[in-house]
Amino acid sequence: MLFRKALLPILLVVVLALFSLLPEKIVANIYSSVGRLLFSFDVWHKSYTQLVSNGGHLFGYMVLVLLFCAVWRIRSWQSGLIAMLVASIFEIAQLFIPSRQASFQDLGFDALGVGFALLIVLLMRTKNGSSRSDV
Repeated sequence: MLFRKALLPILLVVVLALFSLLPEKIVANIYSSVGRLLFSFDVWHKSYTQLVSNGGHLFGYMVLVLLFCAVWRIRSWQSGLIAMLVASIFEIAQLFIPSRQASFQDLGFDALGVGFALLIVLLMRTKNGSSRSDV
C-alpha cells in the first residue's frame, strides 16, 4: 500500500508531462471534452478551452505540491521548488515540439497553483499548532 501511495506524485508528473508534450490539437480536444462534461455548455468556445487549460495548470501543480508534502514528506518550500522545476522543464520542452509553444502565462498559472498549495500547507500547520519552520 505504501509503495502505491508513493507513486502518486510520479503518476501526476507523468499526466502533466502528457498534457504538456502531446500535440496541441489532441490536448485541445481533451480540454473541450472535459469542459463539456463539467460545465455542460451547448456551444464550446475557444476561450473555454483556455479556461480549462489555465485551471488545469493551477490545479495540477497545486495537487503536485500537496502530494510531495503529504506522501514524500518533502518540506513545503522544496516541494514548491521541485514543482516549478518540473513546470519549467515541460515549458522548455515545448520549444522543441512543432505543434506546441512555451508560455510564460502557463508558468504563471503553475506558480499560482504552487502558491495556493504552500498557503494551504501553512494554514493547515498553523491550525494544527505545528511548530515546523519549513513552510
